[in-house]
Amino acid sequence: MAGWYVTANDIKNWTGTHKRRAEEVLPLLVKKLILASCRPNSIDFPSGDSVAVGGWDGILDVDEGNEFIPSGKSGWEFGTNSDVKKKADGDYTKRTSAPAPLKRDETTFVFATSRLWTKRDSWARTKETTNKWKDVKGVNAESLANWLEACPAVHRWFSEMLGKRFPTIR
Repeated sequence: MAGWYVTANDIKNWTGTHKRRAEEVLPLLVKKLILASCRPNSIDFPSGDSVAVGGWDGILDVDEGNEFIPSGKSGWEFGTNSDVKKKADGDYTKRTSAPAPLKRDETTFVFATSRLWTKRDSWARTKETTNKWKDVKGVNAESLANWLEACPAVHRWFSEMLGKRFPTIR
């Protein structure tokens, strides 16, 4: 692979060493990936200083999703914490009791982390069985790395942010 290729471990390590920056950039990364891979009807993913404003970390509506993005309306929460399950559970509980402006039966709940969250799929399956949301999804560092592969321009932008070298640029 090229020297600028971003792996799941690169994303995890960046999160661990640049925690505050990761909190601010993760929503921007996901927003760029969404815009590079589908045509949203509406998208609201605050990033940078705006991550501290409150409310949903991201709200999305797309007619046609893909392997990374659910079709229809989705509410996104982001976490960079090392205890991913605790953060995911907390956000899930918070948004389940206060989903506004979204309606749970019309919305997929998505928790995204820049960590290696190995229990992502079992967490989502467990939450799905409660039938409190239309669907429940998880995104982790591995899915972000796979998503980056499908979006070369975003991949290059993010690899540059991580300080990876471009072999063709001096």
